Formats: sequence, structure tokens, C-alpha cells
Amino acid sequence: MPYKDVETDRAYNRNRRAWLKEHGICTDCGSNYCEPGHVYCKACGVKRKQRNDAYDSRVSKTERMKALRHARISQGLCGDCGKPAEAGRPTCPRCRARRRESAQVARIRNRIKRETEAKVVTRHTGGTANV
Repeated sequence: MPYKDVETDRAYNRNRRAWLKEHGICTDCGSNYCEPGHVYCKACGVKRKQRNDAYDSRVSKTERMKALRHARISQGLCGDCGKPAEAGRPTCPRCRARRRESAQVARIRNRIKRETEAKVVTRHTGGTANV
């Protein structure tokens, strides 16, 4: 039965799933025991796999990730990791720093590649390069 308050409902479901998992009971149906190392019983695991496979065959991973990113951003979360984003930005500070560092490495790598290509071109053209 859902609670009127969404947070109370989420907390109840979180606690219920934790208790079921702790006691080795399927977190999906709540009635069957799970195989060791699993959180779903065999029947629920098969149903979940079929559902996931059907979804995967309809939508490509790129499209799913794009939809997930847009959904996260529209909720004010980081498009990459799902944590709270900074106001007015699509990413959190951690992901933004990671992206910035990655872009700097890519710029350096590209600059080195262009410089080495220019050296090869000037060597083969007798000192003139149209790069």
C-alpha cells in the first residue's frame, strides 16, 4: 500500500528489500527463496531477463543512455552519474572535473599528433607545409 508521502514510501520499500535480501528471500515477489548469491528467485529472474532482453532488442544502448541522461538533467541531477548537479549545469562538480581533465588530455594528444604530422609533411615536401 503506497504512502501519501513519497519519501516514506521509498524508505519503506528500501527497508523491505534490505530485509528480504538479508533473509535470502526474493526481493521481487517476496515469497520464494533465492539461490545463493542472487536477489531474485529463479522464476522472477527468468521473467526479469525476458523483460530486459525484450527492451534491449527494441532500443539501442546509445538511445537508452541518451534518454537516461536527458531524464536525469530534467530532474536536476547530473547527466553522467545521477547525483545532484550544480544549479544551472547538467553535471555535478566531480563529473565536470573528470570531463575537463579528459578534454585537456585529448587536446594535448591532438596537438602532439598535429605537430608530428606537420613535421612529416614538411620533411616530404621539402620544407613547405600546407597544414
